[in-house]
Amino acid sequence: MRIAPLIAPLAVLACGGNAIGGSGDSGSVAPQDGATEAADRDGPSEDASDSGAAAVPIAFVNQFSTTDYIPDSGSPWQFPLTENAGDLLVLAAFASYSCSTPPATMMTVSDTAGNTWSLAAHEANTSPASYPLEQAQIWYAPDVQEGSNTVTLAVPSCDPGGGMVAQLLLEYSGVAPAGALDGIAGAIAATASNEMDTGPLVTTGNGDLVVGLFADNCAMSAQGSMGAGPGYHAALLDHFFSALVEDNPPYLLAPGPSHVAATLPSGTSDACWMAVAAAFKPR
Repeated sequence: MRIAPLIAPLAVLACGGNAIGGSGDSGSVAPQDGATEAADRDGPSEDASDSGAAAVPIAFVNQFSTTDYIPDSGSPWQFPLTENAGDLLVLAAFASYSCSTPPATMMTVSDTAGNTWSLAAHEANTSPASYPLEQAQIWYAPDVQEGSNTVTLAVPSCDPGGGMVAQLLLEYSGVAPAGALDGIAGAIAATASNEMDTGPLVTTGNGDLVVGLFADNCAMSAQGSMGAGPGYHAALLDHFFSALVEDNPPYLLAPGPSHVAATLPSGTSDACWMAVAAAFKPR
């Protein structure tokens, strides 16, 4: 089964960063005018000493994204960038496979700078409507090397049928160089609902960054967009996939249990969504 042509490209809500454009564009990098979004992401001003947050808080640096078809033979997607020494890279990816026999392996991430990538959070739905397999993953590389780099997301083969993949690469400063991952959460819808939730995310750090990924193939034809949860900023909105990546500026999450939430487009309710989230400690 082939997936219908891409109708609407993803919307990257950049914050003074760059975006690799919509379907099939994996080479050119176009600057984004993100003045308004940058102000939104910065969030309300807060004295770190008053809030108990880290003296050097986490800050957003850059982001890159793409949405594309998965050919039957699988394919790598690449993000060229110039990264800052000591920063954190986070790659959030959602893949939907339409082949009759789903691939047995997961997506993997690597780069040309020798950074160490680890899988933080992962959910796999083997019984979504119309698709044999959907995967939602968050990968991360802490304390990265300075300079030019190319990050590669390798997607396994799915023959015949292929599929679709949406992905967002984010860069942040101020994250702990070691032991950065502070908590993960994930959930698959159990009943039809307009509200999506990762389940409890338990953290120990003070002033954590949280990245959440939400996706729902059943809502592809729905009008409108997914909405970020309270206290979160929509970094990526993919209207074709109905996928959302969000983070929590100004990155001052207090330790303890919390929930990462989002909503489906208005008037939409189904049991197809998936959600994953990962929290990262400040330096």
